[in-house]
Amino acid sequence: MPKTKKITQRSLHVPGKGDAMEISLSERHGILPPADELERLEHLHSGITERLLSSYEKQVAHRMELEKAVIFSGIKRARNGQIIACCLCLLCIIGGFALVFNGKDAGGFGVIIGAAATMIGAFIYGMNSNRKERIQKSQANPEQ
Repeated sequence: MPKTKKITQRSLHVPGKGDAMEISLSERHGILPPADELERLEHLHSGITERLLSSYEKQVAHRMELEKAVIFSGIKRARNGQIIACCLCLLCIIGGFALVFNGKDAGGFGVIIGAAATMIGAFIYGMNSNRKERIQKSQANPEQ
């Protein structure tokens, strides 16, 4: 709902002229004008309310499409990152087993344990980041 703040000052005396003048200042936030202003516009130009509402609905639909595209691209990027990380981890584990079979036990086990630890660490870090983000969003929007 748009917030409207209206400040009106009337009967301001201008020195030397003796005339009174009316100064009105109106400030609003939001795309749609207040109901009384919309009614005046409708009297001036028939059908303007319908055009404004139609424009507003189109803008809302467009924003929702953009948000959906951003969300789906983020999901796709995360999935691709997980696939690449899995492939790299499997490559390291296979390399570690190859080192073990070629007599390099310490190096092979080090590579295997390092790859596994990296994947576990990334998983735990991601879980903590998601939890912190959810907490921040719940604190920012306590009514939801």
